[in-house]
Amino acid sequence: MTEINTFTELREIIEKIGISVAEQTSQFLAALDAGIGIEDENELLATGKGLFDIAPNGDLHQLAIFINQSNARENPAHWSAGNWHKFHLYLCRTIKDYPPSRGYRYKKTNNRQGRFQYIITYNNIEYKKAERVRGIRLNLCKNCHAKLPAKWRHYGVDNFPIHEFYQAGAGIDFGIKFEYDCDQIPVLYPSEWKKVAQNYKEMKQWRCESCHLKLKNDKQYLHAHHSDGNPGNNAIANLKALCIACHAKQELHQHIEQLHDYKAFIKRYGER
Repeated sequence: MTEINTFTELREIIEKIGISVAEQTSQFLAALDAGIGIEDENELLATGKGLFDIAPNGDLHQLAIFINQSNARENPAHWSAGNWHKFHLYLCRTIKDYPPSRGYRYKKTNNRQGRFQYIITYNNIEYKKAERVRGIRLNLCKNCHAKLPAKWRHYGVDNFPIHEFYQAGAGIDFGIKFEYDCDQIPVLYPSEWKKVAQNYKEMKQWRCESCHLKLKNDKQYLHAHHSDGNPGNNAIANLKALCIACHAKQELHQHIEQLHDYKAFIKRYGER
């Protein structure tokens, strides 16, 4: 069997068996424009220059994330823009402090017009349903605004030019090198992955299998790692419970070091 090393080689093989990468990419981008739900921030490629996602053709796309639904207690006709949820360009403090008890409601989008498909209900009826597809203009999160490079901070949260911000990011070297197939192909976890990971970590008594640190009281710092790099292979023999620091040391997992949880872990437990 011929070894497949690069994303380009793999894409050529996929095309030969009748799967159109171009069509898959087109469908993905159409969905992304409207907004794709995410379960947590680990589904995003977070960098110091913003949030990104990888299309099926391997291209990077800069993102914003937002909550797209609200239940109004008073007539929304009297609301100002500040009453609506905000959009985010970074994994800011607002995202990190989001209460798990409320369920994760964020969506990712690369809509360049600054309009977000926002649903609001009032008296159990959707308010201005016709405007949903056109999109609502949301303000930029204040915590994200504080993380912006200096040249962008003169814009206010209510007039931030997201289109120009995306344009400025196009073509910049984001410090991410794409060479091998496992770098470029989007990571696709099975729908039951969260349950599989939870059960496996419980089986290992919430202890890192590398440095043996027990994290029963800090469960967010223990990850379930796929040894072969294939997120679809959930055989027990392929899984390892690793603290976030040990996980970051695995091949092609250096991006973990940029996560807020990683920095918090190192501050509390030190280098492993």
